[in-house]
Amino acid sequence: MTFGTDQEAEEAIQAKSQGHTVNGKSVEVKRAIPRDADPDQREKNTKMFVGGLSLNSTEDSIRNFFENEFKCQVESVDLIYQKKDTLEPGQEPRPR
Repeated sequence: MTFGTDQEAEEAIQAKSQGHTVNGKSVEVKRAIPRDADPDQREKNTKMFVGGLSLNSTEDSIRNFFENEFKCQVESVDLIYQKKDTLEPGQEPRPR
């Protein structure tokens, strides 16, 4: 998920002591920092990792939660799906 500004991203991180619940499931929120990022990029990143989502979470439900909770603009939400080769025939990939 990418927030519109660094301030909006920081507010979401700081609020984690209160906890975040999306679709009835408590989730983890932290900055999404590439392992090879320069030190000055680590604190100025608006991209967030949200872990522990329920399987029925959608891009819209995640976006709506953060925009409503923090009155911010979420620029994008990119769900990562299960790999198709790990599924039984006929099953559709679900968000991880």
